[in-house]
Amino acid sequence: EYQAHGGWRAALHPDDHAQDDRDLETLQSNRPVVTELRTLTRGGEMRWVRVYAHPVWSASGNRLAGIYGAVQDITERKRAESEREALIRELEAKNAELERFLAAGPPPVYVGFGTMRGTKPQAVREAITRAVRTAGVRAVVQAGWTDATFESDDVISVEDVPHEWLFARVAAVVHHA
Repeated sequence: EYQAHGGWRAALHPDDHAQDDRDLETLQSNRPVVTELRTLTRGGEMRWVRVYAHPVWSASGNRLAGIYGAVQDITERKRAESEREALIRELEAKNAELERFLAAGPPPVYVGFGTMRGTKPQAVREAITRAVRTAGVRAVVQAGWTDATFESDDVISVEDVPHEWLFARVAAVVHHA
């Protein structure tokens, strides 16, 4: 059935045909290949695979006579890597935003709620906004479990930020007890 549907080449994702051609050239040079490609299942689902291919060399003809090896499904690993990379990009963007905020004016006040429960996000947002404006300061707010968010020029919301790094860059720290 596999061969009837075109075999290996037909199962490859079209965007990976060029890589497969390069891999075949390597095998034809009597060198093994370890590569990662996408394949398509009968149902059309894309799966990532790692291919371990070793040439079977014809001593009499001094050419590639066959290939043996294994194919390992690495789809879950690729999904995890993709999610990790997306999280890293998101974190880098958030860090850059925080660094821009810190550089844009005098050191702000840090207000942290961490694991406090039972607060209402809107009430927290209003109280912090009012306090910041009354005091004439800027603030970095780690709202924690309050789920409050802030969108203004003088207040920035952060999630998990290393305290030892951040506290060295703020004027004061207000932290839940």
